[in-house]
Amino acid sequence: MAVEVQEAPALRIGAARAIGEARGGALIGLGFADYDVSPDGQRFLVRVPVRKEAAPPLTLVLNWVGELAR
Repeated sequence: MAVEVQEAPALRIGAARAIGEARGGALIGLGFADYDVSPDGQRFLVRVPVRKEAAPPLTLVLNWVGELAR
């Protein structure tokens, strides 16, 4: 979303408008951003998946400390 902001002569904030379609990424919630903004604030670089594929299986090892002792 984007809004136009005018600072002078008084602060005015315009109506919000959509600037693109949001897509979830694999790194959301892990401290990584799926986007970056150009230094001049005029463009976005957005990471999107090239192809859809299933996530690799997750292996959960319980009592791994005990396994190390063996």
